[in-house]
Amino acid sequence: MTDFIENHSVQIDHAGFKAAVDELEDLVEKDASENELQKHIEIYPFILSQQFAHCHHVFPKIALGNQYETDFMCLDIPSSGKEWIGVELESPHKKVITKAGRRTADLEHSIQQVRDWRSWLTDNLSYARQSKEQNGLGLVDITPRFFGYVIIGRRTNFSRKFNELRRQLLRDELITVRSWDGIIEWARKRSKVFSGLSDALKIIKQQQQLNDQKDKLHQLKTLIAEYKHAEEMISQIDLNLSLLNEQYTAELSQIRSKLSDELVEKITAMLSQNITAGEIVLKVKNHIPEDIPLWVLEEYITLILLGHSRNKQTST
Repeated sequence: MTDFIENHSVQIDHAGFKAAVDELEDLVEKDASENELQKHIEIYPFILSQQFAHCHHVFPKIALGNQYETDFMCLDIPSSGKEWIGVELESPHKKVITKAGRRTADLEHSIQQVRDWRSWLTDNLSYARQSKEQNGLGLVDITPRFFGYVIIGRRTNFSRKFNELRRQLLRDELITVRSWDGIIEWARKRSKVFSGLSDALKIIKQQQQLNDQKDKLHQLKTLIAEYKHAEEMISQIDLNLSLLNEQYTAELSQIRSKLSDELVEKITAMLSQNITAGEIVLKVKNHIPEDIPLWVLEEYITLILLGHSRNKQTST
């Protein structure tokens, strides 16, 4: 990793995560400006990074020459390699669909922003990929067809018709549209996980402090009691995480019923050729059912099919 990338590594505030989400929710409810929302996420970038499975680096306001500027660029690093995500923020009050069932001008504008960024990268790819030390933009390994991510409006405006439109947008242009409510909801779920870890770490820290005062019998007894309590909490967290992983894997397994045998055989054959899950998804995306997002199929290939393939190899 270059210094530029590491300097934008996201540090998660375990104890302050919930408060940061609460403050974001207040801003959205008050219909805050895009600039206010931008500044809040710049202060608490983990709200954005936690929207993605493997994102630990967030870059605010990346200038693309003198013409364009992204609100954020995020670097997601799954097993398939670096994946850059260009994020466009829009106001919570903006609508996404007209009464006639078409995308609004505000949404079209935000989508066009992503297209313009991609067009600029196509013309300046070498410069964009060069490190800051080489007087480049520092977006190492970025491709012109990076993922687009638009945050706009409220969930109440996301009708069934619009959900069809945004699924098509994801399939056709790799651009995801999320409401501010969706961002807040997922961030709140993640904050609960980190809040539990924070509580456990606080207890462990208290135990360490008490351990330095071995001459005080009462404090030593308290240390032992709290240590047992911390072990129980950590065990419960491990159990909850294990159950969630099992549930997630079970849900992914249901994807198989939506895939044709021919498609599964094709994917399995490519796995045997050591083709990565990300590359496989791109190769077969035109044969994927419309109700299965690309990232879900990639997870299914990585966790289910690839796991089965490895088990077969081990057994033989």
